[in-house]
Amino acid sequence: MTHESPDQIHSRVEPRLETTGMSCHAGRVLDMSGSGMRVLVPWKTAPRVGDVETYVFGEGPEEIQLLATVRWVRPAGRMHKRAEVGVEFVGITPPKRDALRRFAATGVASGLGDETERVRVEYPDLYKLFGLSPYASQEDIRRAYHKLAKYCHPDRSQDPDAPTRFAELQKAYSILRDRELRSRYDERLAAEQRRAA
Repeated sequence: MTHESPDQIHSRVEPRLETTGMSCHAGRVLDMSGSGMRVLVPWKTAPRVGDVETYVFGEGPEEIQLLATVRWVRPAGRMHKRAEVGVEFVGITPPKRDALRRFAATGVASGLGDETERVRVEYPDLYKLFGLSPYASQEDIRRAYHKLAKYCHPDRSQDPDAPTRFAELQKAYSILRDRELRSRYDERLAAEQRRAA
């Protein structure tokens, strides 16, 4: 497993709120913001940097699922039996970011869903973003990325959503261009598609 030392850890986008008694399927949530969170997990089950993970809070109709990219992993404590995992939420709109801040502060998930009190973020199909199939070659992915990047680059596009679309495109490309990350992503995507079928 890859982990980063504290001096290599990415700087936080915004301040995080300490959470009390909050947990998800992976472990205990240490703190959370509108853009990410820090989770304490068993070392043996810790994800790897770059993994795209779904974090589940609660059960049944109260269940909340948040998609996040693992930004860093580091040992927690001297015995290295646990790990701290820093994650960044994926596809969070400004209203959901505000709702996540409230969720971190109160534990109440109001406003996280569009029409309900819960969030269901499906595992994204990054290939569809590029208009490709999962069987696309690395060269096909590279060509599709460069074509789309020219179209939605914030310096060239008049679309007010261009910066967000461009950032999503860059994140997707960073996963699909790396053979190891792509392989792990393909496994998770296939599992998600089987579960949804």
